[in-house]
Amino acid sequence: MEHRHEIINFSNQVPGKVFLHKLGNVPKHWHRSIEVLFVLVGQVKAVIDDKSYTLNSTDIIVINSLSTHELYSDGAELLAFQINLSKTPSFDGYKDYYFDCCSYNDTDNPRYENLRHLLARLIKENSTEENVLVSHSLIALLLNELVTNFRTHRPENLDIKKKALSQMTQITDYINLHYREGLSLADVAAEFHFSPSYLSRIFKQHLGMNYFDYYNTIRLDHAVNEMLTSTDSIANIAVSNGFPDARSMTALFKKKYGMLPSEYRSTRQTIVPKDKTKNEINYLSLTTSDSLSSLAKYLREPEVKPATSPSDIQFGQVSVAQKKTPLRH
Repeated sequence: MEHRHEIINFSNQVPGKVFLHKLGNVPKHWHRSIEVLFVLVGQVKAVIDDKSYTLNSTDIIVINSLSTHELYSDGAELLAFQINLSKTPSFDGYKDYYFDCCSYNDTDNPRYENLRHLLARLIKENSTEENVLVSHSLIALLLNELVTNFRTHRPENLDIKKKALSQMTQITDYINLHYREGLSLADVAAEFHFSPSYLSRIFKQHLGMNYFDYYNTIRLDHAVNEMLTSTDSIANIAVSNGFPDARSMTALFKKKYGMLPSEYRSTRQTIVPKDKTKNEINYLSLTTSDSLSSLAKYLREPEVKPATSPSDIQFGQVSVAQKKTPLRH
């Protein structure tokens, strides 16, 4: 069975990414990151590790690292948060944790309220520009919520699948680290002592695309991020991200986005990649959404009721008749 790999880029300062988007149909794929989905408007059918869920407004679900998943909706609006725990040393120890977090049929359970609050805060704090310090704090708090309230053992069948994908994650990690170096299929195959034909085959099997499509997407995504965050020329950005020249990058950019890089940069608009062969909304595309207003109610700190009141506390009796040993400094 082929799975499509979702390519996610993170900034150098923050190991996470949070955004709003409208959802169409997302084919089966997997990624290294943990993903939290919060449905704001509409209904979403999620199939995660071959288990089906129907999520409605206010529902929240965690998709674990390396879990295959596919999503289906007719324009539902979601808040999505993705975190790569390997990107930060203080989070690295949690990268293999498994979480059972889904409000499906349990929407009103108060243990989900703090997650909704933290996700709303992440949107608010990063709505105009990346807020590094606050984002790190909120991500740490969100991770603590998951570890404290939702951590469980990974099912045995998923543990076997994770081992099968570990080789592929090593390869993709290597490409993400060296993508600026003009890597060929033969270069990567030699690094892992594979034949080029074998490497090409496992790319298609596990990532749902061939090596060159994957590598080009990595390079292009980094280039697009750099276009939005720097004033460097298109030519320099192309070369610094592993393209031989600006022409090769421009050809790929126009094929994916339907316009020239210069046009994209001048408008500074969020673009939905152009795909004439499929009638679906791009999963990673940001949208202008009225759902921001619906998040306002989650910005207030959730009320935490104490487990017991002072009047509920019972004190036992202490005997002072027995001889005791004096306490010394």
